[in-house]
Amino acid sequence: MVAGIVAVLGGIITAKRFDTSLEGFQHLEQMIGGPLPRGASMLLLGDAGSGKTILSYQLLHDELESGRLCALLSYDAFPEDVQARMTEFGWDIISHLRKGRLKIIDCYSGLEGQGEGAIKDPSDLTELNIQITSFIAKTKGGPVTVVLDSLTPIFNGVDEKQAFIFIQTVGAKVKKTGGLFIETASKGAIPEDAAAKLKTMADGVIELSIVRSRGKSHRFLTVLKMERRRISSDSVPFQIDRTRGFVFRVSRLRLLKKRFFDLLAEHHILQSAESSENRPKPQPIKGPPARPR
Repeated sequence: MVAGIVAVLGGIITAKRFDTSLEGFQHLEQMIGGPLPRGASMLLLGDAGSGKTILSYQLLHDELESGRLCALLSYDAFPEDVQARMTEFGWDIISHLRKGRLKIIDCYSGLEGQGEGAIKDPSDLTELNIQITSFIAKTKGGPVTVVLDSLTPIFNGVDEKQAFIFIQTVGAKVKKTGGLFIETASKGAIPEDAAAKLKTMADGVIELSIVRSRGKSHRFLTVLKMERRRISSDSVPFQIDRTRGFVFRVSRLRLLKKRFFDLLAEHHILQSAESSENRPKPQPIKGPPARPR
């Protein structure tokens, strides 16, 4: 334990010279305090072009690779465009589609007036609810992951009250299976009070922002909340890599400091446990001697 603390201290000194490192998608787990929660809903809220859809696709691919049954409610792209976009990043979904582990419910064709999609009228939330219920029933009680990209056309197409009832209903059905409901929404594209209510309803909220300066775009990700988790609420810069997806630009110094304090806490817990074991046990209190009869 002491050797580990010394090693981390040495790393902190070195990190001051080379402070920034690029961390892969697994860094998101550190930010949300562990693996993706089960039996939960997660809202990805962000600026236009900040990477919400790419993040939802990467989460979807990870869920599929973990053997979970998934459905994508696509309001922002044709199914073939979803496949092409994910293939660009090396996220193969064709095999999952063929084996029935993934269902793409096409809500976009109806929005474009083509009428060839699975949902002819994307504002018909009753029909959409029926399709989701049917998909969940086929899993025979197993956990499912449902990704809805995005909520913006729903709020623009139906009454706000209807939209919230639909979201609550779908979320409850997915969470009952022990699965995960992921939804995306664009800041500014839906009313502020609706966005605030969505944050309250979701078990986890991840916010993505984009800052444009001198012809360059800088993206940031912040975990605003995650129920029953100890999260890192720092805004972490990230970039979207064509081969790796989300790549986080992380301060090595901050990571090492966190590791240092985690080791100190672990060392303290061990010492407390050892001292309590070695502490002499109190002698039982003897009562007064029995009186002779």
